[in-house]
Amino acid sequence: MNIQITKQSRKYTEEIREYLVGRLVTKHDTAGLNRDIFAEIQEPVLPWWIFEGNIYKGYPEPLYKCWDQINRQIDFLLSTYNPKWQGILIPEGEIDWVATAFKSVTSIVPEFVCRTSKIGLSEVEKTALFGWMKWISELWENYLNTLKLDYKPAELFKDYIDPSYDFIEAKLRNLIKWASTAKRSRWPLMRNVVAESLRCAFEPVYINRLPLPETKSEIFELLCMVRILKAINSKPAVISWVDTKVGNNECCISGAVYHYQYSFKPLYSSEFSYELSDAVAHQKAKIPKLADGYLKFDTQFNGFDGILVEAKSGQNREAGDTIYQLKSLLAAIRKEMNGGRFLILGIVENSDKDNNLKEYIEFISNKYAHSEKDVWCFLKADEIDTVVKTSLLRESKVGRL
Repeated sequence: MNIQITKQSRKYTEEIREYLVGRLVTKHDTAGLNRDIFAEIQEPVLPWWIFEGNIYKGYPEPLYKCWDQINRQIDFLLSTYNPKWQGILIPEGEIDWVATAFKSVTSIVPEFVCRTSKIGLSEVEKTALFGWMKWISELWENYLNTLKLDYKPAELFKDYIDPSYDFIEAKLRNLIKWASTAKRSRWPLMRNVVAESLRCAFEPVYINRLPLPETKSEIFELLCMVRILKAINSKPAVISWVDTKVGNNECCISGAVYHYQYSFKPLYSSEFSYELSDAVAHQKAKIPKLADGYLKFDTQFNGFDGILVEAKSGQNREAGDTIYQLKSLLAAIRKEMNGGRFLILGIVENSDKDNNLKEYIEFISNKYAHSEKDVWCFLKADEIDTVVKTSLLRESKVGRL
């Protein structure tokens, strides 16, 4: 049983990633896409990509697992002797005679270009490194606080931060300057980690991996979202991301926004009598406040203002399991939008019962062709494409709304 669920979930995640939807969660599974996408990374995806999504050259694992290794490398950089070519009055060590000859032409006094030793990084590289440490530390701490991860944020680089560099500000122009300096450095840490992580903040990069949740119920809810969006727009123009913050989980396509786990205000409507409302308020009874999916059109589309979705995963879930939530959430959405017409979908993953979908589509095609009433439909996940196209896009051979 568990093996079947795992295999099914894996198929779901592959389909979701094909449509380029990623979700940031505390516990997630990150896997590769079939193709790389060149895109600008914005908040809140940026810290995820820097710490968990991207794999940096020379590091077998994501950045958040390599802090100890990076600390050792910083310790080495700040204490090592770095050979450098420079002009001096008295020759010593290795001399570049060709460079010396050219330099003597413009120099009043004899000057030799020699390879000498200097402790630590150059001042420009040092500024870039300390600036990056300050920027990445703040980004890491905010990221951990946002996702509320299990492991505690370590005080990154606390033993290496130089107080004399506290004046450095992580402004965009400084990030660009530090990235340019680090990219030209001969040190792998500077080129491969410092420069590449900074570059993500202001340049488009190739995205080749996306995160998704581990729990099967959340994966199924995202699958329903993807299949609804695919039925309306099969090829999204940009990467769609889903955030963890309730109420901010949005995937945009042309002319519509899909809200994942959309949060509604507490309901006091026709679905709740005054007596029931009093009991709910005083006894703090739990009532539905989150819609698994809510697609809102920018303007009315084929007579509909949006789609309301309740999805139930697991074996032998029935349509009746979705009715209570859908009725409550529909009452809330009417109050929020002051009316509107909706396609209301109760979606189950597996059901042994025949839902007579073909006959029902023909029925609603005739009854609701010119109606302003809502259209309800209970279906399996495999039937989403058919239902959306017949009810919303009106592309069915069975009947047309």
